[in-house]
Amino acid sequence: MKKVLLMSGLSMGGGAERVLTRLANFLDENNFDVTYSSLYDNGYYDINDGVKKIVFDSKNHIRQLKDIRKCIKENSFDYIIAFMYPICIRLQLAIIGLKNKPVVISSERNDPNKIHGIKKIFRNWAYKKSNLLVFQTEMAKNYFKKSIKNKGFVIENPIPTNLPKPYTGERKKRICCIGRLVEQKNFHLMINAFNKINEKHKEFVLEIYGEGPLELSLKKQVNELDLNDYVIFRGFSKNIYSDVIDSYAYVSTSNYEGISNTMIEAISMGIPTICTDCPIGGARQMIINDINGILVPVNDEKSLVDALLKLIDDPLFAKKLSDNYYILYEKYSIDIIGNKWIKLLDNCSNFK
Repeated sequence: MKKVLLMSGLSMGGGAERVLTRLANFLDENNFDVTYSSLYDNGYYDINDGVKKIVFDSKNHIRQLKDIRKCIKENSFDYIIAFMYPICIRLQLAIIGLKNKPVVISSERNDPNKIHGIKKIFRNWAYKKSNLLVFQTEMAKNYFKKSIKNKGFVIENPIPTNLPKPYTGERKKRICCIGRLVEQKNFHLMINAFNKINEKHKEFVLEIYGEGPLELSLKKQVNELDLNDYVIFRGFSKNIYSDVIDSYAYVSTSNYEGISNTMIEAISMGIPTICTDCPIGGARQMIINDINGILVPVNDEKSLVDALLKLIDDPLFAKKLSDNYYILYEKYSIDIIGNKWIKLLDNCSNFK
């Protein structure tokens, strides 16, 4: 039985962790000996009982590097899969000079254009030291020079197995957004656009699910626009699927993304979906415009308002988007994506 260590640098409820836990469970169910490591022990996402879990010290970086090195030496892993560049850097630092190193696969999970300075230098160093790289989109892969790109593979995010079937009743007059309350997600744009919708459609509310440093700023914006009765901040939800399944629309206003998990899940649950056509190309890869969702330019309030009005004013069009939920299942089920990872692991010896 092959031994694999999956390493998360966040484990604080983000999309990368969601994908990594799904991969951990899939590999565990397909006869791999799986260990999942993180820097935080907050348990946002469920991991199979068969997956071992390690929490490395998140504060003392020297101790953290020593513990990572000790863990790898004692367990003789065949493979290590590291998600997100900070943990990729720490992993490579931890294994400097180590004999009999496992195959290291680093995975870029966001827009690589957003990293600059010393962080970029260390990220590129860690990626060059890795045996293989996994990207979510071709655009992300093609950002890098040949020394990294030539050992890169594209594996998309999977659809989770526990999604409810699409809602078939009358949808609530509710627009939902899901994500960390940070600049990247551009919720300020969403609130401004919803303000325009509110002028014509008082029956709709906007629900925002997530936590983050911009919460007070966003609530201040809502107050200044006199939208307190129409915009609701729901915080982090462990029951997000049941919370949003009957929503009229899901909207992602991100300035950049890898592949948005909430976008995939919303489309796959049959929620009419609008997304910004942002780098690094994930939305464009998943959405066939006006077929299973709507793409709008980044930071374009008018286009976003027009797309929302198109859904609201044309229920048959909204239903068409909902009915085409199955398109993603044909390409991105956990079985299809999980087996791409297994195939990559099976061929790793060629790249060691």
